[in-house]
Order: sequence, then C-alpha cells, then structure tokens
Amino acid sequence: MLATRTILIAGEEAVRYTKSKVRWSTKHPADIPFSGFTSPFKVSATRDYEDELLEKIVKKYGRASVTCLVSIAIRAIAAEKHGAGNCGENAAVAFMWLYLNKPSIRPLDYCDRPS
Repeated sequence: MLATRTILIAGEEAVRYTKSKVRWSTKHPADIPFSGFTSPFKVSATRDYEDELLEKIVKKYGRASVTCLVSIAIRAIAAEKHGAGNCGENAAVAFMWLYLNKPSIRPLDYCDRPS
C-alpha cells in the first residue's frame, strides 16, 4: 500500500502538469459566454476536436473500440492541443497524466457528470 504522502505528491504533480497545458478554463459550458475565464472559441475548438477524434476512431475501429479510457484520452488530447476546457477536460488531463506516468498509483477513478 502506498503512503498517503506519495499519492498526494503524485496528485500535485498532475495538477501542475494540467495547469501548464490547459491555460484557458471555465466552470461549466453554460458559463462560457459570461465567465471571463476563457474564450468561448477556445473551448468550442476543444469540443470540435474531441468530436473529430471520436469520429476518426469509430470510423477506423468501430464503436466498440471507444472504451471509457479512450473517451478520457480523447478529452485530454483535445484539451492539451487547444489549451482549453472545463472541469471535465482538466480532470481528463490530470487522470491521463497519472495513468501514463504513475503506474504505481492505482486504482484511479475519473468522475464526470452528464450535462
């Protein structure tokens, strides 16, 4: 069993990484026009790229290939590419960083709520 301190340090590293990649953030998509935290065009570009990646994967490998992990990775890739997203994209970037860089930190849970 890992020490709590080790887990907390890994979490702090994931947050630092996420902040370095997702520079434009908003609380919720409905807040975009009013938030002042981000440009709606940046978040919109992130979402469009998520859709584009998903479409390519489904076309090449089929719908069954889109597992939860693939969906999280798509969100993270899009958020990093455009540097924008909401809490879900921020969580996806941090989750994927932990998943890829800290294999000893398990289990990992990714929480998202439907709009």
